Amino acid sequence: MFNMYDDAGVKFQVADPYQVKKLEAISPLQNKINKKKEGDEQKSSFEQMMNNEAKSAYKKMANIHIEEEVLHAYQLMHSKFVTIKDNQKIIECWNIMLENDVKQIPVVGLDGKIKALATMKSITTAMMKNRTNPTYVEETSIYEISIKDVMTAEPIADIRRVAKVMIQYHLNTIPIVDGQKDEVVGIISRADILRAISNNPHYQLWA
Repeated sequence: MFNMYDDAGVKFQVADPYQVKKLEAISPLQNKINKKKEGDEQKSSFEQMMNNEAKSAYKKMANIHIEEEVLHAYQLMHSKFVTIKDNQKIIECWNIMLENDVKQIPVVGLDGKIKALATMKSITTAMMKNRTNPTYVEETSIYEISIKDVMTAEPIADIRRVAKVMIQYHLNTIPIVDGQKDEVVGIISRADILRAISNNPHYQLWA
């Protein structure tokens, strides 16, 4: 399942990525989150939650053969990642990006729900436009200049469909969001998908 979020919550939801109308491309979300160890605990909880019945229901909804082996997003995602609150300032987001070597960060509300996507590109553009105002980045919230439509995948989503959405939206990474709580629970990059396919040849990405 894939959800498009904006500041009001879920904008629309689809099981098939090709039902989604292509929107304006956005730049890569995060290009370096590889702390697998810290994410093991959370992955375990998802593995317990995603029982065989849930997986079968997902396959039926997504028109995937029940016998077909599927690699789910929760099995691949990194549970260690960075977010930023919507009321934090541009300069804070810039520093977090530099410290964590990332180019995009999910923007969440005080309740932890995803609201937008902050990008290094939007920050540098805003800085250039407001270069005559030295206090702009210290006074303006990151939410003001963030992308308001954010494409996400749910933990049970088939990695092949996740890959198709990432290509369609020109994403290097995609937030994995708990659809019931609207909270970011992980991050998947293109590199993660390529690594999984190369390590598990029986997964046919374009099947």
